[in-house]
Amino acid sequence: MKLVSLQVRNLRGIEDRVFDFRDDIGLIRDRIPIVGPNATGKTTILDAIVFCLLPLSSSTQRAEPMVNGKLIREGADETTVRATVWLTEDEQTDSTGPNLLEIEWTFPDPDGISAGGAYHVAPEICVNSKNRSSVILFEQERTGKSGQRTLDDKSSLARLSELYARICAPHAIVNAPTPVAVKELRFHTPTGTCFWDGLSTGERILVELLLPFASGEIHSSIVLIDELELHLHPLWQDRLYSALLDLGTDNQIIFTTHSTHLRDTIRDPIYSTTGEFITAR
Repeated sequence: MKLVSLQVRNLRGIEDRVFDFRDDIGLIRDRIPIVGPNATGKTTILDAIVFCLLPLSSSTQRAEPMVNGKLIREGADETTVRATVWLTEDEQTDSTGPNLLEIEWTFPDPDGISAGGAYHVAPEICVNSKNRSSVILFEQERTGKSGQRTLDDKSSLARLSELYARICAPHAIVNAPTPVAVKELRFHTPTGTCFWDGLSTGERILVELLLPFASGEIHSSIVLIDELELHLHPLWQDRLYSALLDLGTDNQIIFTTHSTHLRDTIRDPIYSTTGEFITAR
């Protein structure tokens, strides 16, 4: 499943925004940066994707908490999110069906039936539950406290070590027998060797992001990352951005950032939120 386009109306501070995630020849982009200062709606756009695609996803995060928050823009009566998604033949029960699907989410439900809002899908096709994609959201509140997680096999540890070294070199993970808890891993840095608790906040948050990819849990999914640059040095921001499409297989990664460094250096077309970066003098 890939997100083709998105329209967000009256959701929190967004009045009406339309995003087309195709390139000049109509191909769907796999790496999509949404850039803007704080409080300009970047996280709201990710939340809109989560809620609109909820019926199509095998797993999604931050669903119920959103319903309990104030969603509707002040002065409006309802929130509407419309999305066009592209499905593979494997994701449909009828492989001869159309690949493009339109889905609309309205909150609150006009008929008062569902507390989570109403959905309309066209055309009405059946999504194959066995091959259903996921919508994965990495929130900006990720804390870097995944030390309790266990790497069960050598391949997962090797993959984590490879990704970590690609982004954090000359830092590296010291090889260890598996299974091993992340908190028991040893990390080699230019100043010596430390365990999980000795890592910087940025490193712990980065490892937390990499873990599910290293364990082979995220493929053929729409991956949403809020504040990609969180607590990272500009060099590591660049390396993480460059590695995004190699983290898993056939993922579409949509990320937000307010890093002016990334804004000025990334190669993908930028989808800007409202608002300008202002430099104090």
